[in-house]
Amino acid sequence: MDVASIVYSLTIGIVSFISEHDDHKSLTKDINKSVLLVQKNIKPLFAHPKSLEENESLNESLHALQDVLLNIYYHLRLWKESKSHRALAHLYPWKPTQQLQDDRQMLVEKYLLLMGATQFVDRLQGFHVISRAPTMDSIVIPPPSLPQSVPFKIEPKDDPENLEVTKFWYHCVGDKTTLAESETFCVDISAYLALDLSPVACKRLLLRLDERGSGNISFSALQELVNQGPFADVIKTYTQDPALPLLIWIDDDVVGNQPKVLEASKSGVTVIQLASTAAAKSWITINEDFIKAHDNPAEIRFISDQVRFDTDSSGTLFENHEAGTQIYHFIRGHGIKAPFLVYTDPKSILVTHYIDHDDMAGSLNSHYKVYKEYVNALGAGRKDDRGWAKFNA
Repeated sequence: MDVASIVYSLTIGIVSFISEHDDHKSLTKDINKSVLLVQKNIKPLFAHPKSLEENESLNESLHALQDVLLNIYYHLRLWKESKSHRALAHLYPWKPTQQLQDDRQMLVEKYLLLMGATQFVDRLQGFHVISRAPTMDSIVIPPPSLPQSVPFKIEPKDDPENLEVTKFWYHCVGDKTTLAESETFCVDISAYLALDLSPVACKRLLLRLDERGSGNISFSALQELVNQGPFADVIKTYTQDPALPLLIWIDDDVVGNQPKVLEASKSGVTVIQLASTAAAKSWITINEDFIKAHDNPAEIRFISDQVRFDTDSSGTLFENHEAGTQIYHFIRGHGIKAPFLVYTDPKSILVTHYIDHDDMAGSLNSHYKVYKEYVNALGAGRKDDRGWAKFNA
């Protein structure tokens, strides 16, 4: 049995145990809530077995969760079923509470790591929003929203949010097609979710779901997007102005950047990930007014690699050694003055001298400390940090 299956089985066991013992203590309720959140995030992984095999960080977070959940299950049973421990709890009521509080805190920490790991995929479509790391108490489990009993020809996934997506698709697009026209998609989803989507909001959503501008939205693309959370909340995340402070990260090495992006998230920073030069240019163009309204080092910053894989006009993938240079000049050409940091490797650092005469730009050769200072300053709303603003910082 793979580690994801073990973790999922443990969550079922813990939830069942708590339910069977009808424990209404607030701490046990909190543990139950946290375990259900883990369960909700584990379930979509079974649809992507390749990501489980190849994503080392995801596997590490799952193994860590397995250990924590085993401890929780063991401790819950111990304090409920062991005569000696029940007697000990009678004499020292704080002991089981303290142990389970420690378990829950550890579960929260490992859950946040899992959230970071499951937001990364091998290849981004359009862009991804990595929200500031939440606290467990701020997350509410949505009630199940089941579709009407209708003969779906599109197979719904066994998950409340994906069932809601299927219900939307059936009523607004139809059950005989897996493609929706982009022109009417925003109108339909706006009406269905009772959201007032502006033209800019629609462009943001279409960039996420139809990066290449094909004119169609696929059912599977919408399902994949909504795997990230409740249907309405995810649509809001990808249509509204991003939360500040904001780091706009342009780099095709999505998996490799995972720990660094998670570090930024923990610092209170929202991260927009863009994996191609074309997607970055589109996103910046769509959001230009928003960026310029917050164009200062305390609110918005950029990070870019120097070399990335892009596609040419014929759709052929090629290694673009000028990618960092191109996106830098594109950003400055639009009059955006926000900090711009090229985060590259020893082979490419020498070609980043184009930042030499810009006091709001720098380049970095894998120096994690400098990167951490850069994002921590953004998270703290500072403008005075300057250690990064030079060639090969």
